[in-house]
Amino acid sequence: LEPLSPYPVNYDPERLVRRIAVQRYRAGHSPMHVRMRLVDLPSYQEFFEPYRPFYWEPRSLVSLRLTGSGRILADFSQSFWSCDHPQLTTLDLRFHNHDEPGSLLFMPDEFINRHHSLLHLRIESVHVNFGLLHGLRSFVAKFQPHQPNFFEIDELLETISRCPLLENLHLSLQ
Repeated sequence: LEPLSPYPVNYDPERLVRRIAVQRYRAGHSPMHVRMRLVDLPSYQEFFEPYRPFYWEPRSLVSLRLTGSGRILADFSQSFWSCDHPQLTTLDLRFHNHDEPGSLLFMPDEFINRHHSLLHLRIESVHVNFGLLHGLRSFVAKFQPHQPNFFEIDELLETISRCPLLENLHLSLQ
C-alpha cells in the first residue's frame, strides 16, 4: 500500500500562495475575520515564509479563530502576542497538544493589557491571567482534567464583576 499524502488531492502550493497573495491585496486594510488551523506539515515553514509575520495586516484584524497543536501553534502564537491588533474584538484560541496532554499555551499579560478592544474571548487549554480581563461580552474557557489550575474561584468572580455587559459565560474545568 502507498502511504496517504497529508495534502488534498490536486494540491498545488504555488497556486495557493498566489491565491492568498491576491486575497491579501484585495483585503488591504479592510477589517479581517480570520480562521486558521495550524497543522504540522513538512512544508509548513516554507509555505508560510512569504507571509511573515501573518497572512493579514495586524492593524486590520477584527477576529481570529486559531486552532492547532504542539510546537507549531506555540511558535505562531509567540509572533501573534508581540504584535498590536488595535481592532481585535474576538479571539478564539484552541490549543490541543497530543504529545504533552497536560500542557497549556500561555497568553502573556502584556497582550491582554494592550488589547482593550477585546470583547469576546474563547480559550481551550490556554492560560490567561483572569485578573487582567475586563469589559468582555462573552467568555468561554475550557480546560482538561489533567491540566494545572492557575486561578481561584474568587479571581474568576472578580473577573465577572469587571465585565458588566457579559452575555455569555461558559466554563469547563472538568
